Order: sequence, then C-alpha cells, then structure tokens
Amino acid sequence: MATLYELTGFYKQLLELEEDTDPSVFHDTMDSITDSLEDKAIGYAKVNAQLKADAASLKEEETRLHDRRVAIENKQKLLKEALSQAMIETDQRKFKTPLFSIYIQKNPVKMVISDRDKIDKNYFHNEEVLDSSALKDDLKAGKQVDGAELQQTESVRIR
Repeated sequence: MATLYELTGFYKQLLELEEDTDPSVFHDTMDSITDSLEDKAIGYAKVNAQLKADAASLKEEETRLHDRRVAIENKQKLLKEALSQAMIETDQRKFKTPLFSIYIQKNPVKMVISDRDKIDKNYFHNEEVLDSSALKDDLKAGKQVDGAELQQTESVRIR
C-alpha cells in the first residue's frame, strides 16, 4: 500500500492531468486514490488512538512516581529533622564514624520580610505585563492594534 505522502503526490498529479485525461478514467482513478487515502486516514486514526492511550498511561505513571518521590523526600526530611532535634537536645552537634560524618551546620542567612509595605520602593522593580486576554478581545471586536493580529489556524481532529 502506498504511503500517505505517495497518495498525496498521486492526487496532485492526477489533478494536474485532469484536462488531458478521459473523464471516466479520471474519476475511477480519483475514487481509488480517495479510497486509499480514506483507508490510510483510518489507519492513522487508529495509531493516534493508541498513542493517546499510551500517553495517558505514561502520565498516570509519572503521577504515581512523582507522588512516590515526594513521599520519600518527605520521609528523608522528617528523619533529618528528628536527628537534628535529638542532637541539639543532647548537645551532641557532631559525630564522626567510618561511614558518615554527621554534624549540625549553620545555614546561609535568609531574608525574612515582616512588613512589605515598610520597605523602600527603590527595592521594587516595575515590569509591564501584557494583558493578552483584553488585547485578544479588542482584536476580536475589530480594533486595530499595531504589533498584534488574530491568526486562524487549522488542525486535524479525530473523534
């Protein structure tokens, strides 16, 4: 069976030769190409359905693995917090063993903002944010806006 690209090429060639070809031969050939193209489209739709199912299955597996990773990371955090608390309460801030060196270390200084309104405005940056939904609404209403336009595209839908 011909590939989709070959069928498309045949179809284009046939359309170019339409004037030079006997009408009955032309229509018979056109029908056979159309039937082949329809069979090809059905095959593509089946493959698309399988790929969609595979993607959904992979997404579920990603979610499951993500949840498992988060649970393991939380358990790791709880173990470190429990160990830290025990070491601080017993004033044993350092252990050196053949396998591990375990110690409590000061973290880098972090900034805590208690009242954002009291901070000098020089520490803030103002950025222009495009209101794309309002711009799209204006363009749909027929308003001309330099630098923006509406664009209609097409795609294949398989149901």
